Amino acid sequence: MPPQWLVRVQTYRVVGLIFLFPFLAYGVLPASFALPAAVGNTLVGLLALPVASALAAGRPSAQRWAVAWNVFGILVTVVAPSAALLPHAQIISIYPLTVVALFLGPPLAVLTHVLSLRNLAVARSRGLFDRRSGVLLESRAAGQAILTKPRT
Repeated sequence: MPPQWLVRVQTYRVVGLIFLFPFLAYGVLPASFALPAAVGNTLVGLLALPVASALAAGRPSAQRWAVAWNVFGILVTVVAPSAALLPHAQIISIYPLTVVALFLGPPLAVLTHVLSLRNLAVARSRGLFDRRSGVLLESRAAGQAILTKPRT
């Protein structure tokens, strides 16, 4: 799979703004959870498109930016739920919000970031990245070859 696909899929995280309004505005969520969750997830979602575009275009240092972006995404995903659990926030008693914010979203986001990091490492080991500049070589051709290769 082309490395930019697993980066681009994380654009859904801009929905993290919902933690600010209406949940924080109406006092449903404590600020210790809502602010890191909203700001962090929104940044990860907004930066997904430029990072994916840089990978697809083969820009210099694109792989390094993608690795840094993935690490930041994992950090945000771990910090926000921890900020809700440590001060014993009442979010744990709100059933639908608990499922998404603590038990469904973070594992899926971390898994996607880990798979993205693995995909970047595989692309680098197969010579799809120039080792000195970090430029993605033959990204479109590599993606098409993987997609059109018949299974045996």
